[in-house]
Amino acid sequence: MESDTPAVEVRPPSRRSHQFRALSRRTGTYHRRQWKLDLCCLGLCPAVSVIIAGVLGFVARHFADLSSSSTSNATTLLSDGILLTKEMELI
Repeated sequence: MESDTPAVEVRPPSRRSHQFRALSRRTGTYHRRQWKLDLCCLGLCPAVSVIIAGVLGFVARHFADLSSSSTSNATTLLSDGILLTKEMELI
């Protein structure tokens, strides 16, 4: 009583093509409906990230320029602070 059909059926290769077409059609329909969200996610978020990075770079460069121009003041303040802590130890 053997059966002529195999126990495991193999999918025909054309069926994968139908699945691919159905998935791509579904994805295309979804993106057509959600075009505003796609525009925001793909366009505005990276642009805002670049703008924020540029502003942070400008601020960091500004503070680096300020600190390099006032190194003598910072050294004076640092040495005064060290002198004050030594005087506090003596008391």
